[in-house]
Amino acid sequence: MPRMRKLSHMWKLSIKLVVVIIAVALAGCSTQPEKQTATPQPVMPAGAKASYARAVSAVKAGQDTKAIQLFTGLTQEYPDFSASFTNLGLLYLKQEKLTEAEHAFKQAITINPTDSVAYNHLGVVFRQRGQFEQARQAYENALRIKPGYASAHLNLGILNDIYLQNLETALQHYQRYQNLTGDADQQVAKWIVDLERRVNSSTSAGGKQG
Repeated sequence: MPRMRKLSHMWKLSIKLVVVIIAVALAGCSTQPEKQTATPQPVMPAGAKASYARAVSAVKAGQDTKAIQLFTGLTQEYPDFSASFTNLGLLYLKQEKLTEAEHAFKQAITINPTDSVAYNHLGVVFRQRGQFEQARQAYENALRIKPGYASAHLNLGILNDIYLQNLETALQHYQRYQNLTGDADQQVAKWIVDLERRVNSSTSAGGKQG
């Protein structure tokens, strides 16, 4: 199913996003990778920078096992630095280790309740397990923190479209995703056309019955 394939791609894209955030932190720059973000960057302990850089390099090189080891070490040495847990969760999610991913994301959120990335991907964990209401709440928490978070809008659109059958809500989130990404996603554009047709058809049918 195209939407399912699209959702799976978001895991890889989100890992790249977090690496960008880390790279900004390592450079000592406060500029956010997305202008709309309301999520403050976690303060990186000075002693963590070298290890964090190695973990980032491992992710970029596709060395996930090494990256997991490095991020795990960082969570133990610097347990109050939430970004290590977030990245660990993303790597576990990529490997479909849902229990480990859930634990890492929840730890990140406990440390940093404004971690929209952790909330968004915790939603993916719940969606994978068929816990659709919990997934909805997690995605909405991500958007409450960061209303311009395109990936969370897409995930919430997919959830409402395929699993909850809330077509109008799904359509709103797909449209918001396209707006945030400059209408660049042709696959989502097709979903919008299809949903508009289905919503209009449902509305017309309801009017006739009334």
